[in-house]
Amino acid sequence: MYILGVNYKPYGGHDPSAALLHDGLIIAAAEEERFTRIKHAGCSTPINAMNFCLDFAGINLEDVDFLVQNWSRELSEKRNYFPEMASGFLSTLKVRGLKGSVLDSIHDIRSFSSMKDWDRLVTNGPEIRYIPHHVCHMASAYYPSDFNDAKVLNIEGIAENTATSFGEGMNGVLVERGSIPAPHSLGFFYSAFTEYLGFRPLNGEGKVMGLAPYGTPRYDLSDVLRITSEGFHYDTDYGFGCIMGTEIPRRFGKPRVPGSPIIDKHENIAASVQKTLERTALHVLELLNERTESANLALAGGVALNVKMNKALMEHESVERIFVQPAANDSGSAIGAAMELYRDLKGKRRWIMKDAYLGPAFSDDTVSKILNGKKISGYLKENQVEWTEESDLSGTVAELISQGKIVGWFQGRMEFGPRALGNRSILADPRDPRMKLILNKKVKFREVFRPYCPSVLEKHVTEYFDNSAPAPFMTLSFDVNPELRETIQAVVHVDGTSRPQTVNRNTNERFWFLLRKFHEITGVPMVLNTSFNVRGEPIVNRPEEAISCFLKTGLDCLAIGNILMEKICY
Repeated sequence: MYILGVNYKPYGGHDPSAALLHDGLIIAAAEEERFTRIKHAGCSTPINAMNFCLDFAGINLEDVDFLVQNWSRELSEKRNYFPEMASGFLSTLKVRGLKGSVLDSIHDIRSFSSMKDWDRLVTNGPEIRYIPHHVCHMASAYYPSDFNDAKVLNIEGIAENTATSFGEGMNGVLVERGSIPAPHSLGFFYSAFTEYLGFRPLNGEGKVMGLAPYGTPRYDLSDVLRITSEGFHYDTDYGFGCIMGTEIPRRFGKPRVPGSPIIDKHENIAASVQKTLERTALHVLELLNERTESANLALAGGVALNVKMNKALMEHESVERIFVQPAANDSGSAIGAAMELYRDLKGKRRWIMKDAYLGPAFSDDTVSKILNGKKISGYLKENQVEWTEESDLSGTVAELISQGKIVGWFQGRMEFGPRALGNRSILADPRDPRMKLILNKKVKFREVFRPYCPSVLEKHVTEYFDNSAPAPFMTLSFDVNPELRETIQAVVHVDGTSRPQTVNRNTNERFWFLLRKFHEITGVPMVLNTSFNVRGEPIVNRPEEAISCFLKTGLDCLAIGNILMEKICY
């Protein structure tokens, strides 16, 4: 049986994606942004992602038994989008002005074009099933985990009419246990302040999280997110959807202009927002504890990408083990949709998510043809790049990194979700205290305050990170051992924490060999690992994109398959 899960919401959607399930196993998944090269891909139909999944399996759409969409069928069919567009334009006009409002409305109009694409795609196609959005998120957290029993929590912006939802997993079955209705949304809250601080909502929330440790939570926001016996109440005068409300600038002054200097006030607001999020999330966890006694927590929803919040939840006395869906944002709900339908049809689950390598891969022959092509070979010669085939690529790259080289690492199948996990990565030496600044200025072209994370040999994680556990998806944050922080300065944030990826041989052998060799050379069992892209672009998908990023940034080397490219300075 083939089930094609799709994250596609025609109005207000983001991170469209597709995931293909075959006889209970997820065999392929990808995000549309990786193909269109448009970050988050807006309201696009995930045609490219769907086609990849089908091509990977060697099938056509007519071979699929069910196409399942992560949205309520009733709301999808009955909702009238024109009043929302008109209301949204007027609300945006008050805060963003005429130009910003017009641009937002153009984005909404484009969504109607994507709906036509969708209609053409599914006409005469497989039977379509619809599963509520929040259920898909919860399913993406529980079913791929290895938990038999679990409390399940989805924290996001908005589903059909909920913003936070509770569930319980027991013996492979997911049961809903309640929800907090929209617009009382932790996602809305965080996105509103993201815009105020000069970052783009649905993209810059991680920047606010990274900025928060530089400040002090001086501002009391308990009136913005007011704790209640049933959850919390969010004052929507501070923001609705991804739009900052009028109350934030009235209370805190003019919003920060993007690209302008960050001052103490901005840092303190970020710290206050983060503290308020964590406080509210812990309250929500306690409400969930009243509904289920499990010591396991399965977590999803866009807000679950906030690793500081995850750390607070993980450290709660009621939690012994935690699984966070690596594609916790809307892209991961494509997996949840497929798995929920399979469980409904077959009464069981089969697939446990041990890694996120579900995307496209490229053979060495394909890479060689690309490099020998007239266009690419000309670019390489023009930029004084030499390339060779390496019999021991992992060892060679480990040596280069130990010498201070920054390496683009393009291997195997692309990761699903927003984290690079050793297949579409930029790698560097975690010991170099200058490396964070070098990467931010010369490679990633992003804000200087933003931190970097390590990939570490799994058996060494407890040496470097306190109260740690295997964390293969970079979704958890731990305190770094104070005695070792100076050793790995480039991957320790200002608050003494880090978000590691633990690596074992079974899940990524070539990357594991690289880490082991680096450990032999330096005595440090980890490398700095950041996503293979620059600010504002999706992670690279194809070899041509990796080569382009290599040439236009401060990367020293690029490893694709068995081929190593180096910039030669005479």
